[in-house]
Amino acid sequence: MEFLLGNPFSTPVGQCLEKATDGSLQSEDWTLNMEICDIINETEEGPKDAIRALKKRLNGNRNYREVMLALTVLETCVKNCGHRFHILVANRDFIDGVLVKIISPKNNPPTIVQDKVLALIQIARLRSELDVVRGNTKVMSEMLTEMVPGQEDSSDLELLQELNRTCRAMQQRIVELISRVSNEEVTEELLHVNDDLNNVFLRYERFERYRSGRSAQNTSNGVLNEVTEDNLIDLGPGSPAVVSPMVGNTAPPSSLSSQLAGLDLGTESVSGTLSSLQHCNPQDDFDMFAQTRGNSLAEQRKTVTYEDPQAVGGLASALDVRKQNTGVKGDEPEEGVTSEEFDKFLEERAKAAEMVPNLPSPPVEAPTLPINTSGRKKPEHSEDALFAL
Repeated sequence: MEFLLGNPFSTPVGQCLEKATDGSLQSEDWTLNMEICDIINETEEGPKDAIRALKKRLNGNRNYREVMLALTVLETCVKNCGHRFHILVANRDFIDGVLVKIISPKNNPPTIVQDKVLALIQIARLRSELDVVRGNTKVMSEMLTEMVPGQEDSSDLELLQELNRTCRAMQQRIVELISRVSNEEVTEELLHVNDDLNNVFLRYERFERYRSGRSAQNTSNGVLNEVTEDNLIDLGPGSPAVVSPMVGNTAPPSSLSSQLAGLDLGTESVSGTLSSLQHCNPQDDFDMFAQTRGNSLAEQRKTVTYEDPQAVGGLASALDVRKQNTGVKGDEPEEGVTSEEFDKFLEERAKAAEMVPNLPSPPVEAPTLPINTSGRKKPEHSEDALFAL
């Protein structure tokens, strides 16, 4: 395999790692260690090349000084490199094939090496799990930023709820590890991840409250719209708002034409008077009208006032007598009122009007207004009937 892939120390990161793990070094070269981390993070093949170089340095090496320096470089890379390197370190091939062999009983390594390897195995697996937690937290935070409460897609909402359940289960595991891990750096990192989870959980709870409020509001608005649509006025023939209240009625409402036909216009109107006079002889009406155009009508109009109730009654009675005389059916001859009798009648009514004392004006009240109005309308109708004669 080494023949096919070449010497692991021939790559840039392999050369640096070979120098940083040289047994002749008195202490760790942190400059080289940080340079190795930079190469791993900045290059595409950096993580793979670093793992290959570490395997070559650790497998079957009895120089525990070089093994300790290589474990220090591995620990530094685990703390400072990203998810791509953590996946390779947490792989079963690297842990069981390299790290576990170092602390096997047949090799009998020093205790310091065993503790270092066990700590690295724990940290490597923990880092890999923390990367998954960070990824889920990031995705959940981005979804909460993009989604609008009440307008979310069903698939997105289902994924968000699944992420919430997964992250809450991971938080329980993190809380347990905080009390067990003795490494201060790992404990600090666990606390940071726990804070990020708490923040995203608060945002999720706020999102659910807004979504529940929007759903309740939309439901109430839908019910209100249905009620409002039923209460709208619709004059169409099939409208339930018009038809449904009519079900309990036994008799249908009368139409407008039938209501107008039932109105009693009275006999005091001009049309009523003219209809009553339709059987009169036109020649007799013309003679009567010519004879009464003298001074008697002018004097009567000067004497009689419209507000005189007795004069109004006298005119009405005269019209009633006239209607009775003209309302006879058949071809029998009709006797009309002569001009002398009519002048005599007007003089009597004028004298009666002069003898009537002036009535006090009624108090101004709301109920008396219709009476005054009707009293004024009757003289007007009577005058119209008189002119029609």
